[in-house]
Amino acid sequence: MLLLLVAGAAGAGERIVSVSRYDDLDRPKTGGVMDPDKKAIAALHPNYLFASDWTSEEVLRQVTSKGTECVVLHGFKNMNEVAENIRTICKTLGVEGGEAKAAVFDRRWREAAAQVDGRGRRVLILSSCKGTPFSFGVKTYLHDLFTKAGFNVVEDYPTIRHLKPGAPVATVADLVRRTKPEIIFISLRVNTPPLAA
Repeated sequence: MLLLLVAGAAGAGERIVSVSRYDDLDRPKTGGVMDPDKKAIAALHPNYLFASDWTSEEVLRQVTSKGTECVVLHGFKNMNEVAENIRTICKTLGVEGGEAKAAVFDRRWREAAAQVDGRGRRVLILSSCKGTPFSFGVKTYLHDLFTKAGFNVVEDYPTIRHLKPGAPVATVADLVRRTKPEIIFISLRVNTPPLAA
């Protein structure tokens, strides 16, 4: 979803020929961030494969077809990386005004964040992938965004914390007891299974 927003901000949305299984755009699905579908990607013969820095180099080598350039985007650590992705997409695709588009994006999100009065309230940011919950920790773009909006993000995990049986923090209820947030923000897609307590 983040890549789609970045591509739209870069003025390249119409050039997207496929999306991950998690995106709602009406395009062929080509797997997930961690497990892209080599056959689905190859069938499209893309000029460029925009991938996340979460995908291992080995997997990217396996799924990048001959004649396709793989471009690794960053953007999960902070909002500055999101703006940098706009520059990268524009430069790669030859879209003019990449620097200006990135500057507009950067200015708009900062202005929007400044209008929110978080008042230092303790917040926990949750989402899920196929019904498996996770929280946004310190080095994530949502931690950065909510902090700039004046909230105190209580998740202290370095990146994204996956909540699953056997993990040190196994459930949402465990995490809530541990972090004691005042507000819980939950990012869910339509028709996503509810988070397990």
